[in-house]
Amino acid sequence: MYDFSFSSFNTLRVIRILYVLITIVYSLGAVIVLTGLLLKHTVADIVFAIIVVPIGYLIYLTVARICLEVLMVIFHLGNDVRAIREGAGRSTGSPPSSA
Repeated sequence: MYDFSFSSFNTLRVIRILYVLITIVYSLGAVIVLTGLLLKHTVADIVFAIIVVPIGYLIYLTVARICLEVLMVIFHLGNDVRAIREGAGRSTGSPPSSA
């Protein structure tokens, strides 16, 4: 965390923890909303609780997962570009000619 040169990225390690926390928060939220709607004892609220809450939960969790995966891909892409750049700096000889 105290790497002021930013030579290594902590984001890839933090994303896994962040996903666990997001899953816990979304799950608790869904359970609270589901329980609250089921306790109202109206038909509309019970139907909403049974159908909409699980679908909404899955959609929100899927969107969060996709966003975190996109972020991981961006950081992996940066690592790959760095490896290519370092590999090109070590190679001796002329670049391949286009024929």
